[in-house]
Amino acid sequence: MYDRALKIFEKAFGAEHPQTANVANNLGALYLNQGDLAKAESLFKRALDTREKIFGPNHRSTGESINNLAWVYMDGGDYSKAEPLFLRSLKITEQALGPEHPDTATSLNNLGVLYQMMGEYKKAEPYYERALKIREKALGPNNFALVSSIGGLADLYRLERDYAKAEPMAQRSLQLSEKTFGPTHEMTATAYNNLAATYQGMGKYDKALPLYEKALKLFEDKLGPNHYKTGAALDNLGVFYREKGDYKKAESYALRAVEVTEKARGPDHPETATSLNDLAKVYEAMGDTAKAQPLRERAAKIRHNGKTNAALPEQTASPQTTTSPQPSP
Repeated sequence: MYDRALKIFEKAFGAEHPQTANVANNLGALYLNQGDLAKAESLFKRALDTREKIFGPNHRSTGESINNLAWVYMDGGDYSKAEPLFLRSLKITEQALGPEHPDTATSLNNLGVLYQMMGEYKKAEPYYERALKIREKALGPNNFALVSSIGGLADLYRLERDYAKAEPMAQRSLQLSEKTFGPTHEMTATAYNNLAATYQGMGKYDKALPLYEKALKLFEDKLGPNHYKTGAALDNLGVFYREKGDYKKAESYALRAVEVTEKARGPDHPETATSLNDLAKVYEAMGDTAKAQPLRERAAKIRHNGKTNAALPEQTASPQTTTSPQPSP
C-alpha cells in the first residue's frame, strides 16, 4: 500500500515534498518492522534529507527522521551509529516541544533501550525513569504509552538482578498491556516473556514456564514462526529447560532459536551470537564439547568482528518492550 502511495505522491507533489517524505517515512517503518533493514535505512535517509532541506536541521520532523534512522542501526546491532542519532533526536525534540512532552519521553525511552542493549545498565536507568515520569504526568497512569517504559525498567532491573524492583514492575507492565492492548497483542506477549524471565531469575520456574509458552504462541500467531521475536522466545525456553536440567528439550528449542534468529537477523547479528552461545551451553551441559566449541568460536567471532562491543555481557535474548519507530501523520 505504502509503495503505491509513494509513487502517487512522487508524481503528484514531487520527490522532495513534505507529504512524499511522510510516506517514505511510513514505508521505512513498515520495512523496519518486517526486519528489512536495508530498505528501511534507504527510506528513512530519504525522508531525513527531504525534511532537513525543507524544515531545517532542528525541526521536530527532522528529529523524528533521525530517531527512526537510529532505530535501524540499533536493530542491526550498530550501536555506535545509533547512539549519536538518538542523542541528537532527543536534543531536537526537547528544544522543539519542551522537556515534559510525551515525544520527549519517547526519545528518552529509546535511549534507555539502546543503553540496555549495549549492557550499560546504569546509563539506561535514568532515561527509562525520566520517560516514565513524563508519561505518567502527561498521559495518566493507565495510558498504553507507559507499557514500554515500565516494561523496559522491569527488564533492566531483572538484568541487574534486582528482583524486588523487577517483579512488581513486570507485573504492572503485563496488567497495563492486557488492559490497553488486549491479551493477544504482541506487546502483551513481550510482557508475558519479561515477567517469565523475572520469575526464572527468582527461581520460580512453575510461574515462569506457562508465561514463556504463552509468549511463544502469541509471537508465532501474530508475527509468524520465522520472526526474530519468535526466535528470541524459543531461545528463552531453551535457556529455561537447560537450567531445569532437561537437556533434550533445551536442545530442541535452542536449535530452532538459532535457525529462526539467523534467518531473521542474519548470520552476523548480536542476537545470532546469543543464540549460538546458548546452544553451546546446552551441549556443554550435556558433556558434548565437540559440538559446543565451534558454536562458541563462531559466536565469539561475531561479537569480535561485528559492530557491537565484544565485551558485552551475554544475556537471555528477551524481546524488548520498546517504542515503535515514529510514523508520520
